[in-house]
Amino acid sequence: MMNHRHFLMSYGALLGLLFVLVAVLCRAFGIIDIERPVLLFTLNTMIFTGFLFFSIKQYRDIKNGGIISYSQSLKVGVSIAVFSSIIFGFWKVLLIGYIDPGYSSLALEKQQQAILELDNAIPGMIDNIDDTLDGLEQELASQYKPHNIIVNEIIGKAIGGFLLSLIISCFTKKQDPELII
Repeated sequence: MMNHRHFLMSYGALLGLLFVLVAVLCRAFGIIDIERPVLLFTLNTMIFTGFLFFSIKQYRDIKNGGIISYSQSLKVGVSIAVFSSIIFGFWKVLLIGYIDPGYSSLALEKQQQAILELDNAIPGMIDNIDDTLDGLEQELASQYKPHNIIVNEIIGKAIGGFLLSLIISCFTKKQDPELII
């Protein structure tokens, strides 16, 4: 029988591996997150939401005897999200550092292109375009260091898991009928 922590870690690992599988499939089909961010954000959010709902419901029914409070549900969702982010963070480190070392250059190019397009569309909005582009290069260089990748994934998935769990917990909470007066 799985204990509480083992359940959360197992489901978090499954979600992390699911995120990795989606990333691998997207790359296999030539879909790069930098070029199609809305598509991948939508796909990952749908997977994240569905998996968290399923996991919290499983936790409630299997581990808690069909009863879970709103705060417990929220805690389970965030815990699973954080565990999944560690797995996905390591994937991203492998991707950027070893599988596709040109990824950070492509990201820089896309960001610079977006800034130049914005400056062309609304002249004068960006005061010193050259300094902005140089600063962007330094910022992205530090952002793609392995420890920063993992920390950013943990923070991003924890916040995302918290926000999704706020909503999901409304649907998964079940009070003990003996405690309801």
